[in-house]
Amino acid sequence: MKLIRYTPRNDFPLWRPFSELQGEINRLFSDVWRETPREAAGFLPAIDIVEKGDRLVIKADLPGVSKEDVQVTVHEGVLTIRGTRNHQDEVKDEGFRLFERATGSFARSIQLPVDVQTDKVSASYKDGVLTIEALKVPAAVPRTVEVQVN
Repeated sequence: MKLIRYTPRNDFPLWRPFSELQGEINRLFSDVWRETPREAAGFLPAIDIVEKGDRLVIKADLPGVSKEDVQVTVHEGVLTIRGTRNHQDEVKDEGFRLFERATGSFARSIQLPVDVQTDKVSASYKDGVLTIEALKVPAAVPRTVEVQVN
């Protein structure tokens, strides 16, 4: 019995350009989806939100950002942290081989899980961690009204 060698379709000369094109398309899309949105955006601070009794405590990691370059706003239930991270003064053509730390402006907005009193929001910054505390809007207390009979 004679054996016939199996040849996949992409080994035929006529199919090779299509196979190469498909490989390039696959490579292109794998590169796009490899980065997370955080990596693609450059620098976005990581945020933790903790509900503690009558307040929310939000912590954001802002390494390399000075206190003067951070702005916090709360408007209509959305917390926005804006800032500038700049360490270009460290770069003086010193033969860098790899430069991964992102610089420039950033903004991160998140919908808060509960309503907060915007006039009762405070922020502090220590060791590269921004801590925001916001008092929650007190829950509406049901009130029973006695019906008067005339």
